Amino acid sequence: MNILFCGPIPAFMKSGNTGGVAMVCWDAACNSSSRGHDVDIIVLGRYLKFTKTYNKITLIGLTINPISLIKTIIGYLQGINRGYFKNASFKDSVQLFSSLYRLHCVSLRKYDVLHIHGSNYQFELACKIIDVKFPVVLTNHSYSDVIYVDNPKKVQRIIARRNIQYSNVDTLLHVSLTDRERGLYLGAKYPSNNHILHNGIQAAERDIDIKKDVYSDLCFIGSLDDRKGFKELILACDMLPPEIYGKLHILGTGLQTTWFNARGPQNNSNFVLHGYLAGEKKHLITESCLALVTPSRSESFGLIYLEALMSGTPVIGYYKTILEFRNVLDCSEQEEQYLVPFNVDHTDSINLLSIEISKIVKVKNAIEHDDVVSRLRRKIIHHYGWDRVIQDMIAIYNETINTD
Repeated sequence: MNILFCGPIPAFMKSGNTGGVAMVCWDAACNSSSRGHDVDIIVLGRYLKFTKTYNKITLIGLTINPISLIKTIIGYLQGINRGYFKNASFKDSVQLFSSLYRLHCVSLRKYDVLHIHGSNYQFELACKIIDVKFPVVLTNHSYSDVIYVDNPKKVQRIIARRNIQYSNVDTLLHVSLTDRERGLYLGAKYPSNNHILHNGIQAAERDIDIKKDVYSDLCFIGSLDDRKGFKELILACDMLPPEIYGKLHILGTGLQTTWFNARGPQNNSNFVLHGYLAGEKKHLITESCLALVTPSRSESFGLIYLEALMSGTPVIGYYKTILEFRNVLDCSEQEEQYLVPFNVDHTDSINLLSIEISKIVKVKNAIEHDDVVSRLRRKIIHHYGWDRVIQDMIAIYNETINTD
């Protein structure tokens, strides 16, 4: 199958993008290509490079094409005439022009399906204006641009914009049941053809590199901000006696870094601030710790939780995502000890979090640890491994093509 992805790619590809969507888009493309599909990517975001091929995948970057520019201007004017820009912001209008141009620079006839990762680029409407002849699939990765907005009218505007985008695709994909239900609660209107397609995790059972007689540290992975419950975690750790854990390794950057540093070295002596880490460096820290504690206020999927479990490390995380993982993985009572749901918005959240931490630190040093982790790994690979995800993705493509 010939697949055209539209989405960001990760920072190690010189894109400057450290977001999770970029990693998912890239992994989906690589795993599709390795399974015999022809894959190109229209690279979105801060990727200021010309088109090149990397591991059989064509990365469509900067393109200079006067004919495509003329076609874009004509299409843009047609869009204005048809009323597509009614109530559109200046940013939306600029993004739509850019998306039209990017599509005109590509030979669209060779593709069977176009798969858009992310809903902030106006590619859906651009496809409608161009009248793309093959199915358009959109993965909505998150409602994070809505759930932290206090202004109800702004929320309505964002959801109305999303609904327009959803109406212009053939199939809409959600990364989790939790995120699908969140959208419905916010007022999203999904097309009849919508499915849950989980983000994938590398399926090879990875050997745990660091084995200790006793584990003692904790780790946090995520943005240092209110969304990830970072301040609550620090204050909860302050309440714990020194024998509970050794150090808290903090992997990330964010707005609350200033607050954290202002506490001073004496108050932060148990915390190690690493900044943003990815790949092997992140895995090595995660698997060397007693637990990953990232008590988010929201997660659209929760890939870091699954990665931690694959490293043999128990998790305290956003309660709805953790409960969904427990359900999908059909966890036993023993396995549930590795997936601890937590609601950081509880009125006594700091004290309750400190109690949960004092419980979870006992799990990894238990005698049965290796057997439990082995079972969890097999379940994760079965439900979330890329073999399963790509198989489901291609089945959805075929269903969309046959319906179209």
